[in-house]
Amino acid sequence: MISYLKGTVASVVKTTGNRVILTLEVNSCGYDLQIPARLAAELPATGEAVQVFTHLQIREEQPVLYGFGSLAERDLFRQLLSVSGIGASSAIALLDTLELPDLVQAIVSSNIQLLIQAPGVGGKTA
Repeated sequence: MISYLKGTVASVVKTTGNRVILTLEVNSCGYDLQIPARLAAELPATGEAVQVFTHLQIREEQPVLYGFGSLAERDLFRQLLSVSGIGASSAIALLDTLELPDLVQAIVSSNIQLLIQAPGVGGKTA
């Protein structure tokens, strides 16, 4: 498993479906990571160094590398994936919608009104 990558920001691109792809250059090799939009806003300028915590997911025989600004954010993403009905897109949406402490508090207190603010998360899933 790839725990984290340290490298320079090569590019940040928003694709269809509100996905944000960070290309991180590490030792002359470019890694594409799907990241929360919130992280994209916090990244340094192109060519600057950054460390990104990662989660590798193999789905439909295609590996997808997800990137996060902190270890806590990555670990919460992993916990969200273990919940029935929550996939990677919903987990990213939840991380984008609420700040990390607010998201944890909403989950702990079963605050459905906050959780359904995330795109793709309905009342049943919340």
